[in-house]
Amino acid sequence: MRQLLKVLSLCCFTQLTFATTHLLDPIKDTIPDRTWTIGLQTGYVTNNYTLSAFQLGLTIERKLVGLFALESEINGEYRKSNLNVFGQGEADAINLDLALNAKMYFSKSKRWYSKLGYYRTYNLRNNILSDNEWIPSSSHSPIMQGGLQLGVGHNWLFSSGKTLKLEGLLKHNKFDGLIGGLRVGFVF
Repeated sequence: MRQLLKVLSLCCFTQLTFATTHLLDPIKDTIPDRTWTIGLQTGYVTNNYTLSAFQLGLTIERKLVGLFALESEINGEYRKSNLNVFGQGEADAINLDLALNAKMYFSKSKRWYSKLGYYRTYNLRNNILSDNEWIPSSSHSPIMQGGLQLGVGHNWLFSSGKTLKLEGLLKHNKFDGLIGGLRVGFVF
């Protein structure tokens, strides 16, 4: 019994000595990432021969667990189309572009991201130039278009908590084919 008490007291003493000689690293108090973010964005998309469009809109992002997020976009779009290839003249249109994307952040800093989503474009106004006269029409292009979009981007964080984002974008639909573009955004 005496032997057992000596061993137990030796174990307690060494444990106490070991615990006081090893200093614990302090826990850093960190502020968790915001789960909802909202921002403004502008962009330019083209298919290099018949279409060019300028976009201005709003982006809303919901961060999920880990590296994933859902993003929705609402953009107003001014589109110019050169339809001379089809013998129809030129056209301009004002569209509403809605998109829903799944985002995945990567890299060590988690500032790079890729996104894959679906978009839908609704035509609000459409004009066709034929024989030097503008003719309002919606029969020359679909009222609604939808397709897939793929993007890769980078976020630059400011000390104030605001973010500047730059992303390359590829879109595809049946009417316009493959469309490439560049977007710049500011997240509050």
